[in-house]
Amino acid sequence: MVTVLGPDAINEEKFTAWCTRLKILGLMFDTAAGTVAMPQHKIDKIKTCVVVSYHADSLSRSDYRSLLGLRHVATCVRPARPFLQRLRQQEQFLHRWQRVQLPLLNCVALEFFQVLPPPAVIVEMDASDSGLCALVPSSKQVLRYAFQANERHLIEATKARSQVRFDINYRELLSCAFAAQV
Repeated sequence: MVTVLGPDAINEEKFTAWCTRLKILGLMFDTAAGTVAMPQHKIDKIKTCVVVSYHADSLSRSDYRSLLGLRHVATCVRPARPFLQRLRQQEQFLHRWQRVQLPLLNCVALEFFQVLPPPAVIVEMDASDSGLCALVPSSKQVLRYAFQANERHLIEATKARSQVRFDINYRELLSCAFAAQV
């Protein structure tokens, strides 16, 4: 690069060393360990928000929205999912001047604190260079889609030039959309 652009083309101060631990969106990602962690000050902030809301008789709109902002917690804590669902349902009825009475948010069924219910339908999907496939074991269905010539040409072009963007990841997403539509 220095040969082509000259000795002043690279600013060494702007480069960062390769690191397996990164802070993105306030979360600590460790790619070597395969973990995501939340800094302690964020955990303390979340706890404070929940405790204040728990002990309050009613919530202002901004406090309500603060609770809705905790949706990332629901990805890790299963009992938080139905609570956040109920928050979202009530949000559409919330007006700027209104305060939410907290009994509306209580009474979450105990079944949500157990393991998740079994899925109604299981669909297994896959994609290849020749087409898409989805298996529905419960109904003993096999859904297949063979790529047309122009799509196979795009696949070959992607292998040569990554800018074409018809790679395997995209085809896997297509298989999800295919299974959902059929």
